Amino acid sequence: MDEFSNNDESQHARDAWVKSLELEGKEELLFEIDMLLRGLDRFFNLDNLFFTNREEIIQRDFTDEMGIVTQLLKRLSSLTGKLLENSGPGDHHFQRFVETQVADDLVRDMLVEKSLNQDTPRQSLYLLHDGLSHVQVLTEALFHKERIAYNVFKAAGEIIRREILLNKYFNPLQQMAFSPTYDRIHNRIIRDI
Repeated sequence: MDEFSNNDESQHARDAWVKSLELEGKEELLFEIDMLLRGLDRFFNLDNLFFTNREEIIQRDFTDEMGIVTQLLKRLSSLTGKLLENSGPGDHHFQRFVETQVADDLVRDMLVEKSLNQDTPRQSLYLLHDGLSHVQVLTEALFHKERIAYNVFKAAGEIIRREILLNKYFNPLQQMAFSPTYDRIHNRIIRDI
């Protein structure tokens, strides 16, 4: 089975899961999550930032940019948390508690490995929520440092990119340009054109 059919299967499973959610505005919520994930990934590309002189990058303080990243991660955490809470029992909090507090190393390893399989969109969303929440803790701590060098900013971006790319159901970077879930044209005149 090739990568495109895997992506199609993941997209169909995600669409079915979204359809099953009883949450008003769920499509808009998912659209915002996808756009924030894309924007967050692209924010670390220096070609997308405004620099008058490329040599200034080495000397530049990236504290302001890290503050923006922290705010984006907070928003993503809020949105993904809302979806998780409305997609069934709040077992993701219990899972995190067991993984970090109760289980011995062997059980903890098995739970983490199971969550990495991402068998369902909900598990995939939990993994994304959890990973980005941890990165948020780091970016917030970095934001309060005196100065953030480019290599620290870039390293944060690489970790975030990896979290997004390794996500099976919530990876807008792998989706095709057109998404029938979001890219609907409601205006009949424009649609007819």
